[in-house]
Amino acid sequence: MAAHESWYLYPHDRALNNPFGVTHGGGANVAYSSIDAAVSYWERRYGSVVQGATSAEDFVQRLYADKYNTKTADWSARVMGVIQSIPRHLASWKAKRDI
Repeated sequence: MAAHESWYLYPHDRALNNPFGVTHGGGANVAYSSIDAAVSYWERRYGSVVQGATSAEDFVQRLYADKYNTKTADWSARVMGVIQSIPRHLASWKAKRDI
């Protein structure tokens, strides 16, 4: 989910310390004082919503049901697409890490 929302921590979101791409109701991205502050906010706001999720799809559906991103009609499908793409990217990510 974070990879989709922040485009794998795109430089704009990185500068804002915003690994989840949190916005003001679909508008401007939120800036945090640190990555820790962003994670703490997300955990306080959505932790109880996703706690106990049994799969990635369950996790995503719980967020969507809680109005996480209802402005994008196919948000759930997009996030699941990113999650499902991870296995095919692993080898190249590992190779980059070893450079």
